[in-house]
Amino acid sequence: MVSTGDFPETADIETSSEDYASRFAGEIGAWLLKVQEDATLKMLTPYPKATILDVGGGHGQLT
Repeated sequence: MVSTGDFPETADIETSSEDYASRFAGEIGAWLLKVQEDATLKMLTPYPKATILDVGGGHGQLT
């Protein structure tokens, strides 16, 4: 673990790998991504003019 000032670097290397991204390949992966997208959009429906800042990491599955 690397430390920057008072905050330790705790990046999750495993979930930022190509192996992790490959879990979303193929028909099953496409289905899962669609389920995630639909659920996210449903939660956002009440806020049609909202601006969202996502300061997360990952593979950018929803853009």
